[in-house]
Amino acid sequence: MHRIGDMWHSGELRVVHEHTAHSVVSAFVSSLKTAYSPSADASTVVVATPSGQLHDLGALIVAATAASDGWRIAYLGCSLPVEEIVRAVEHHAAPAIALSIVYPSNDPSLENELRRLRRLLPQSVGIIAGGRAAEGYADVLSELDIHLVTNLRTLRNALSQHRP
Repeated sequence: MHRIGDMWHSGELRVVHEHTAHSVVSAFVSSLKTAYSPSADASTVVVATPSGQLHDLGALIVAATAASDGWRIAYLGCSLPVEEIVRAVEHHAAPAIALSIVYPSNDPSLENELRRLRRLLPQSVGIIAGGRAAEGYADVLSELDIHLVTNLRTLRNALSQHRP
């Protein structure tokens, strides 16, 4: 999908091509997410993209990966305000949140959202962030004790640290 996005950005593909590719891949990844049945006592991970983050494929991949590892998934979708994410964590008694950050890599309002999220949640709730632009926020993520993940192995490791 990175290549598709790059091709759209350079004008090689039209919006319809990018949207079609996204729809096909999203449908496939969503089917993976629902292919697993968590145990009755499985913990829930809340998966979303923060406000302003409109790309959900990374979040879907995170949800499918967590489901394959036995987690119950509360998938919230794109561009969620902090208060809604916090409410979902409380509702599901989730020990962890996974956020996908795709674009841009230098948005001060996103930094503020991350700070508010950390402030509104108990320190015991693990926050995990990954995605194409997440490394651009490495300093604030580290400051807020938010796990920066760069691949599925580091995602699985971060999730395992928050499984009760």
